Amino acid sequence: MTDLNVLVRRPQTEALIIGTMALLHAVTSAAAVLSVAASGVELRVADKMKILGFVLDRRLTFQKHVMIVARSCHYHAQAIRHNATYCQRRWHRLWRAS
Repeated sequence: MTDLNVLVRRPQTEALIIGTMALLHAVTSAAAVLSVAASGVELRVADKMKILGFVLDRRLTFQKHVMIVARSCHYHAQAIRHNATYCQRRWHRLWRAS
């Protein structure tokens, strides 16, 4: 649907309620907010959202983003260590053979 030049794709679009801890507690304690309406379409409210590579949470603390980046860095560091060990062994064998 388009309204004010905004296209909302129902299965892909989510909403994120952002605010201070007190504001979020006031909003969520009144009623469990599961969806909001935008451009006449009901959107599911998410706890976190990935936008342009950043993971944002409701309080904009970036804790989820830091955790995901740290996990990814650890995985890639392990892969580099594994490959470096493999290459050293292979080069050692080739050097010995010549």
